[in-house]
Amino acid sequence: GWNWTFWRRTLRQLVRELGADSPLHHALVRPETTRRLATGDAYAQAISRKAGRTVWVIVTNRRGAPATVLVRGLPPWARTGRTYPGGQGVRARDGRLRLELGDRGVRVVRFVAPADRRYWRMA
Repeated sequence: GWNWTFWRRTLRQLVRELGADSPLHHALVRPETTRRLATGDAYAQAISRKAGRTVWVIVTNRRGAPATVLVRGLPPWARTGRTYPGGQGVRARDGRLRLELGDRGVRVVRFVAPADRRYWRMA
């Protein structure tokens, strides 16, 4: 039968974070917007995806220990972002973002372009 304990403790929250009603869903279903970002760390990978005026940055750490990862290649306007989920504020500068990642961790950061930007590109 179905494991309801697993659903309540783990899977329900994951579906909320990634499912059709989540803000991240729009970026996940648009693989054509994927752009690889530089990290300078052999154990870390980073990509960005666009959805409307939002750039989502997804960073992974494959190292067996916590790591600080420097991500390069963000658009020049991306200065203040929020982690997802949770909404903790992060700062980027000169197209760079520094993130703390746990052991084999993943961080997702959301940057929203200013409303007056009709067109923008990644750096």
